[in-house]
Amino acid sequence: IIDLYGGRRDLAAGIVRCVGAPADRFAEDALRILRALRFTAKLGFTLEPATAAAALAARDTLRTVSAERLYAELDGLLLAPGAGKTLAQYGEILGGVVPEILPCIGCTQPGRWHCYDVWQHSAAAVAALDLRGQDTRGVRVLCWATFLHDIAKPQCRSVGADGAAHFKGHNQRGAVQARTILRRLKAPGYLIDGVTGLIAIHDAPVPAGDIAIVKSLNRYGTVFLHRLCALKYADLDAHADTPEVKARRDEVAAFEARMT
Repeated sequence: IIDLYGGRRDLAAGIVRCVGAPADRFAEDALRILRALRFTAKLGFTLEPATAAAALAARDTLRTVSAERLYAELDGLLLAPGAGKTLAQYGEILGGVVPEILPCIGCTQPGRWHCYDVWQHSAAAVAALDLRGQDTRGVRVLCWATFLHDIAKPQCRSVGADGAAHFKGHNQRGAVQARTILRRLKAPGYLIDGVTGLIAIHDAPVPAGDIAIVKSLNRYGTVFLHRLCALKYADLDAHADTPEVKARRDEVAAFEARMT
């Protein structure tokens, strides 16, 4: 085997590295920045430090790439098994594709419910997402909805008299913002509608009681509500491990069991 660039060594170490000078490779085609991240998510690898630094420095050049190419790479990243870890590590680089991510990084949340800032929480939710039983469209809708579910929290953040952060209205505002992002990326219509529908009510209480559940089924349908439960589980599993969070998860489980 002739290995001019140490590829076998990098494969064994789980490293994605540009051939030659990373800045030159990204200058040739900015989409390589996003492709490198997709490889890390698909393979469970990490970026070699010089490659990561060059990707961060060049992230704004991603704006020169067509929306269709950006969507395809980001879609592949989000559907990859290591998506959550990649999001957690490289959010600042991904801000070149979705700049709305950047205010989420370091945006703190109340400790009674949360153990992460908004961005790390979103990444942890993507990692926690259980896609079993979902069809192809359901998988894609859930990955994107979980990725974007709290995207509007920084704009909705306020601090109460108790000193705790609150995010009133982030569901509805997040749905609007997610629609803007997905349209900008020229995502399919079914994805835009499915993602924004879930985000708009993802943090609302689940219906309690048979009459309320029947009304919810009539309004949204079984498929949508099963997706909503999957999003809620992932969201809650990325919260702090507290009795309050466990109680909310139990409510979702009871709703889903009664719904079926």
